[in-house]
Amino acid sequence: MAYPLRTCLGCGLKANKADLVRLVISAGGLVVDAKGMLPGRGAYCCRKESCYQRLIKQRKRLAWLLRCQDPEKMGALACVPGLDAVLGVQADVV
Repeated sequence: MAYPLRTCLGCGLKANKADLVRLVISAGGLVVDAKGMLPGRGAYCCRKESCYQRLIKQRKRLAWLLRCQDPEKMGALACVPGLDAVLGVQADVV
């Protein structure tokens, strides 16, 4: 089955939607959308720790892309629930 292409916000890699992690703003803040079914605007990231670290550094860009009106929801980027389960699956290539 062919999946739509999405772009990683950390490194700019274009990949299948199923190969990337989707992050969504919900009522509780930023969450991982493991099934890709949560409502709202999503941002995609590779399953590499280095890409996610770039997103943390580019917090304002991520908030703008997700059209987040409340900066408090973007405050805890380093501790997104469910992120440990999906990051680190693919080792960073040096």
